[in-house]
Amino acid sequence: MRIIGLTGGIASGKSTVSKELQALGAVIIDADKIAWRLAEPGGAIWQEYYDRYGDVVINDDNSLNRRAVAERVFADKSELKWMNEMAHPLIRAELVNKVKALSAQEDDLAEEMIVVLDVPLLFESKWQILANETWLVYTTYDLQVARLKSRNNMNREEAEQRIDSQMSMEEKRSMADFIIENTGTREELLKDVHHLWNRLVKK
Repeated sequence: MRIIGLTGGIASGKSTVSKELQALGAVIIDADKIAWRLAEPGGAIWQEYYDRYGDVVINDDNSLNRRAVAERVFADKSELKWMNEMAHPLIRAELVNKVKALSAQEDDLAEEMIVVLDVPLLFESKWQILANETWLVYTTYDLQVARLKSRNNMNREEAEQRIDSQMSMEEKRSMADFIIENTGTREELLKDVHHLWNRLVKK
């Protein structure tokens, strides 16, 4: 099994790259999807939010009011720290279990399994130790802001608040083994993905 840690800042284009790698044959383990499932009613993360904030972050249908949570954790660094320290071990445990389950299946395959750990906070949480190599989807700060404003209907202050809650792209760039540039068109991005896949995975 070959494990690739895929990361990138918010609105960097990581999800597009992840989908393309899946189309190329990689098995994707998406940390965000694990987090969303754990935040469903009755889930471990849902319970932690309810215990800390109460009914104010719970919708009438018992689902988590994610916007209400975001307003609290991204406006207060101490709350963001609490959230990360609470959620990361829960998500990591699920992720590791999925890798173990895939490893058990690999003996039945004719070729090596390529597993991509799709983790936005790969370096922040130090989960790069789970991977054989790390790939960063890189873009500029200004492009992140523009994409968040357009995609999430945020103003500039909200967009910068979200971006600044993560490690900077430049710092991530210095830590990653391989860089996928996303400062141009979608076609250029996918071409870069295919080039890296063919050079490193299907060589």
